[in-house]
Amino acid sequence: MAQDFKTVLLSAIADGCQCLVVDLSRIEFMDSAGLGALVFCRQRIGHGGRICLSGAQLEVATLLRLTHIDKVFRLCERPECVLDMIFESTGVTT
Repeated sequence: MAQDFKTVLLSAIADGCQCLVVDLSRIEFMDSAGLGALVFCRQRIGHGGRICLSGAQLEVATLLRLTHIDKVFRLCERPECVLDMIFESTGVTT
């Protein structure tokens, strides 16, 4: 499953997407393969790109914080955080 997830994200990155929102609201469990896929995709998107993780359930959110992934990715409660990402990347304030 992590490989499919990684493939979808890499496809979006290859298509030129620089702001991605990953909705984790239906993910009940994440292991090292899922974490590895996220980190790999973050490296591939580069410094100009952003990936936001939204809607993580308690167990997944706890894992993201314990592994310090929250220092690399923006964590949001809802997918709408993409608006904040776009505004930040263009320098527009809300």
